[in-house]
Amino acid sequence: MSAIGIDLGSSKAVMGVVSKGVVEIVLSDTSGRSVPVQCAFTDAERLAGEGVKPQTRRNFKNTLLYATRFLGLNTACQEQLKIEQKFTLQKVTQNAETNKISWSVTQGGEKHDMSVE
Repeated sequence: MSAIGIDLGSSKAVMGVVSKGVVEIVLSDTSGRSVPVQCAFTDAERLAGEGVKPQTRRNFKNTLLYATRFLGLNTACQEQLKIEQKFTLQKVTQNAETNKISWSVTQGGEKHDMSVE
């Protein structure tokens, strides 16, 4: 029997497979052992992982970095939100109706609110 494990950090993720008592790290498309946990939105596409690096400077407003720091948080966690917002430069939006945290991005000329869920 095999099992998969994911180490989801605030800036990188690593995935491993356990088979016959041995752990093997799954390599990324670029043969890396870890994948950046970030995503970017352009007019034509959504990018994730390694493909985001070139977008970070030229498409900063539509690039989400360190979003995993907000996993498990909602609008009731104001004290923790203030701490976590220090690690990201994107504006965090709080929806009082849904109690969710999100970031506003523009893709294809349309504005979208993206959350970590």
